[in-house]
Amino acid sequence: MPRGRGSSVSTHEKLNVDAAVDSDKDNSRHKRSAYLLLGLFILFLHGSWSVYRMQFANLPLPLGAEQAGKRGFSEASALKHVKYLTGLGPHPVGSDALDLAVQYVYAEAEKIKKTAHWDVDVQVELFHTDIGANRLAGGLFKGKTLLYSDLKHVILRIVPKYLPEAEENLILVSSHIDTVSTTEGAGDCSSCVGVMLEMARGVAQWAHGFKSGVLFLFNTGEEEGLDGAHSFITQVTIFICYT
Repeated sequence: MPRGRGSSVSTHEKLNVDAAVDSDKDNSRHKRSAYLLLGLFILFLHGSWSVYRMQFANLPLPLGAEQAGKRGFSEASALKHVKYLTGLGPHPVGSDALDLAVQYVYAEAEKIKKTAHWDVDVQVELFHTDIGANRLAGGLFKGKTLLYSDLKHVILRIVPKYLPEAEENLILVSSHIDTVSTTEGAGDCSSCVGVMLEMARGVAQWAHGFKSGVLFLFNTGEEEGLDGAHSFITQVTIFICYT
């Protein structure tokens, strides 16, 4: 009998010890899980901060006109163009506001011509389109034909003065001045026009070392179904190399 009681007590103590060991294991497992979650959270915060810093905090500071100089790109100058164009309000095809926008772009192109490097030939043209028909090949109105007339494009051609073959190998950079009737068009596409004007100003100081010329096309009629691009391809003969 004493041996039986002793055996029962020993078994009970062993069960208590096993339960304590299991409890310690569970606690240890929970602690590891908590540490793992904390580590993942810290890693997430660090990764988010790194992405933010790379995309926003480490961006180069915008340059003013004086800082950029003749050959640099001034974000402030490009933004000035955008602010003027958006300040006109919506300027769809046929509106007085679009005429003002075209006049502004033309005047800025003339300034680029006057301040260009002496070994760079800059030509500016205000092109009026004839009547044209543009058959749509895709989209909601596929198969429909759009008629247009008297669209106005500003064409700015920049070539090295003493390299005649550059005129036959022009690189086209194009965007549209017009907007839809419901918005000022900062993103679509006055920002493109502003960047192109500032880029053209810099190119006019560098192009004497180019092997090809650059043609900047500021067209209208894009929002109506790419009529501006269609009229340029079909009616303007200055652009020779279609690549």
